[in-house]
Amino acid sequence: MGRLAPTPVYMQDRKNKTNLRFPEKAGTLLRAAFFLVFLFLFLAAAQNFLIPRTHDSLSETVYEDHGKGYDVLFAGNSLIMNAVYPMEMWHSSGIVGYNLGTGGQPLTMTSALLKDSIERFHPKLVVLDTTQLIVPVANQKPAFLHYLTDNMPFFSKTRFEMTADISGQMSYSLRETAGFFLPFYAYHDRWKELDKGSFTGDPKKHTSGAKIQSRVIENYKDVPDLTPDPDTELNPYPLSYLNEIIDTCGKTGTELLLISIPLCAPREENSYVTRINTAYAAERYAVENGIAYYNLIDRGNELGIDPAHDTTDGYHLNVWGAEKYTAALTGYLVEHYDLPDRRNDPDYSYLNAKYKRYLLRKYKDCLASEISDADREQLLMKAEADGVNLG
Repeated sequence: MGRLAPTPVYMQDRKNKTNLRFPEKAGTLLRAAFFLVFLFLFLAAAQNFLIPRTHDSLSETVYEDHGKGYDVLFAGNSLIMNAVYPMEMWHSSGIVGYNLGTGGQPLTMTSALLKDSIERFHPKLVVLDTTQLIVPVANQKPAFLHYLTDNMPFFSKTRFEMTADISGQMSYSLRETAGFFLPFYAYHDRWKELDKGSFTGDPKKHTSGAKIQSRVIENYKDVPDLTPDPDTELNPYPLSYLNEIIDTCGKTGTELLLISIPLCAPREENSYVTRINTAYAAERYAVENGIAYYNLIDRGNELGIDPAHDTTDGYHLNVWGAEKYTAALTGYLVEHYDLPDRRNDPDYSYLNAKYKRYLLRKYKDCLASEISDADREQLLMKAEADGVNLG
């Protein structure tokens, strides 16, 4: 056999140079990858401090469920966020629940949030406030979307789909839309506003998503006599999203309860009438479709709610009104649903310690507000009875 011809010198040089450059390129790519990972982790950490910590936002602690899930999820806008205290429900009945309410949350967002939350937490029951059925068109302020998406898991498929859907319906600017997908972009300039409160964490960390207020309504006006209009019909736009929620619950075997929270005083006369009529229209729709409905929108007096004292503005219940409403809703759930009492379940023992932190937070927040001397004295007496050390 003939011998192979030797590789020409010029080709050997090229091959040697190529072999030398490969480790250099690999090292450069590795350094670039490490830099990008570091940059991502840095931005994620910085974003955690730059995102505003507000009582109107989704509490990120909903995802710290210890892998146990929730038996009940409460969904809706600021009315349910202010009215339902899951930790009070836990203490009195052993029901494990979480309040997903956020400021201005429309049914478009609620539907997407519930799809994600049902898949994550497998609740037995969803309790949905129907207030947002009064919103006739897609009219979402940018803040409403931030309240919900900023604290959702960054890589959540639902977060991206919901943001894309709502951005597509609204005329948000390119800057606003980018800020929804990348919260750091929306808040990158907020470092000038950082203060001590920016580093204290989620204000609803111990309340299981509830917003607690002790402010009392000013300039209370008597509730007008009103007979609901039996001809009021639900607007097709929000109704379509309610039907999405009904469908999601049906497919996942999750029970659904619709509610209307007591409305105690008018902020705007026309809005008050619209809310009452819409609640009763929703109740008729629920009955026609075999869905449970707990309608107390004009029956707050039956719960002992004082309209001149137990709300912050006539629409949102304060701590005194919310405790009364939560007690009534708890009784309704215990009577009508097969929900377990988990107070003696060792898997949920962490909630006992959380309840003590909740009480401390509740009383401190309420006492830090401008309230009457009589209300302050009542709160101090209740704190002492609950064994809370406010020192």
